[in-house]
Order: sequence, then C-alpha cells, then structure tokens
Amino acid sequence: NLSIRKLRSLTGIYLDNAMQVPDVQSHDFLESKPLICKDLPGIPLASIKTALMDASFLESVVKKDVGAFNLTSSKWQKGRKVQDTFIRAMKYTVPMPADVPSAIRTAISLPETGSCKAFCRLRGNSAEVVLTMQFITEGVPFAEYVRLQVTDTFV
Repeated sequence: NLSIRKLRSLTGIYLDNAMQVPDVQSHDFLESKPLICKDLPGIPLASIKTALMDASFLESVVKKDVGAFNLTSSKWQKGRKVQDTFIRAMKYTVPMPADVPSAIRTAISLPETGSCKAFCRLRGNSAEVVLTMQFITEGVPFAEYVRLQVTDTFV
C-alpha cells in the first residue's frame, strides 16, 4: 500500500489517480446553474490561485468540512498530461456521519471511520481559476463504485 508523504511528489497509483481528474473549465458549465454563486469583490483571480496553491489551505478546508484527521498530502506539481495545470493528492481519515440510521449502520456494518483520498487538479489564468477534486472513500460498502467530483470555478 503506497502512502502519500508530506510535501513529496506524486508517484505510482496516486499519480495515476490524480492525472485522471479532468481538466474542467468554466465554459463546461455555461448551460448549468451553479449550486452556489457569490461575488468576491476586490479579490483578484491571482490571489485566489495563490490561496489555493498554499499547501495548508485545502487541508484546513477538509479538516473543517468533514472532520478529517491523520491527513497527509503531496505538494502541488505540474500536470503531465494537461498543460498549465497542477495536481496533488491528500489521504485522510473521517468519522462516519452521525445521521446514518442505526438500523442501516448495523445492517451493512459501517465502521466508525473511513479512509478517504482526494485528487485535485488546479488551472488558473487571467480569465478563470478552476479547482476540480475527486474523492474516493475506502473501507465502506460499495465505495469502490463511487467517485465524487466537485468543481469550484472563479471567473
């Protein structure tokens, strides 16, 4: 089992998974309504990209949003297959959600925690900054069939 070491390059299966994250651009969503849309007056795109490239920023978001712990991550590195993008990965443990009914929790033997991996691709230029993340959970039933993808676009 490979591990992600803090501030080291992606290799092996982690690199393969990170390279699978699609290169999403804002025009890919022109026909759909965003889930959240907010103005960020006075914040230039370059500052948003700099914040997202900060090694600790996404880690702090994952810790706050899902209660992640035992978090390790790679550094950002240039995407090999897609020019002008950066990729990275994180591996962490999360507690199982408290709102899963006890009957379901017992029937499918949910563990107290799950292991998650996040694979990220970042693109930024003078017109947009796009962060696409894919999440994989391990150790829970049917997890091998699910990959959650989230894209945040700043234009």
